[in-house]
This record gives sequence, structure tokens and C-alpha cells, in this order.
Amino acid sequence: VTNFLDSEETSVKKVAATFDSKVLKNKIDGKFIRINGDPGPGLVEVSVNEKAAMIVMGSRGLGTIRRTLLGSVSSYVMCHASVPVIVFRK
Repeated sequence: VTNFLDSEETSVKKVAATFDSKVLKNKIDGKFIRINGDPGPGLVEVSVNEKAAMIVMGSRGLGTIRRTLLGSVSSYVMCHASVPVIVFRK
């Protein structure tokens, strides 16, 4: 379990570093925020707390059956966010 958590922490740090460098390079006003727990409600909560103007997120493009069984983070966010949501398909 410890190895898994260490691996996840390393992955998150790499993603954060990549995000930060791209935001800086492209002069975009953005912030990397790590969410623990259910991502849909977490993203909506962060958008409120950070007073976000909009949410831009990706979608893996799951099929209808998988989306029905597993749910869709992007669908949840689109239905519950109080700001515009832009979803890019993979």
C-alpha cells in the first residue's frame, strides 16, 4: 500500500509540474489543485471556493454502457456547476 501511495504522489507531482510549466509558458491564469475523494463534487466545490469563471475539463469518451455503470465526472460537473463548463473529448 505504501508503494502505491508513493507512486501516486510522484505521479501527482509530475502532473502538477507539467501543468505549472504550461500555464507559465502560455501566460494563462490557472492553478493546479489536488482533489481527494469523488472528483465530480470535488471539482464543483473547488469552482465555488476559488470563484472560478468557468471549468475546462477533459473527457475520456466512455461508451454509453460504461458511462451508465461508472458515471461520468464531466456529466456531473455540467449538471451541478454554477459556472460554464467546457468539456474536451480525448
